[in-house]
Amino acid sequence: GLWRTADGGVTWTQLTVPAVAGYTFVRHVYVTPGGVLLVSTGDGVLRSTDGGASFTTVLNRFQLPGIDDIAFADADVGLAVGEAGIYRTSDAGRTWTRLDLPVEDSRRSVVWVSPSSALVGGASSLLRNN
Repeated sequence: GLWRTADGGVTWTQLTVPAVAGYTFVRHVYVTPGGVLLVSTGDGVLRSTDGGASFTTVLNRFQLPGIDDIAFADADVGLAVGEAGIYRTSDAGRTWTRLDLPVEDSRRSVVWVSPSSALVGGASSLLRNN
């Protein structure tokens, strides 16, 4: 489930997360610098622009299963890494494009080191964009 607090953790409200292909296990929660909420589940990525009151599916499990990390350089440009590879968005997570890069099952982490440069790491390699 996904829970939200508006009072520093004193009280909590459970949010309704729609099932993606019948599965609602929440793996990770991300907030872009522009305030867009992205939730990765075992079956895809959900996006909310209203603090979790409603969600749309932006990636399903067939496009990008097993998201391990999402990071944004700014309010619009971000990367997602997971079992199916590395994906990029330039519209705050509305759409994602798979990058044609070497894919390893161990791609687990992404970080932006500057507004135009990112690192993607795994168990046996480190990629950097130029």
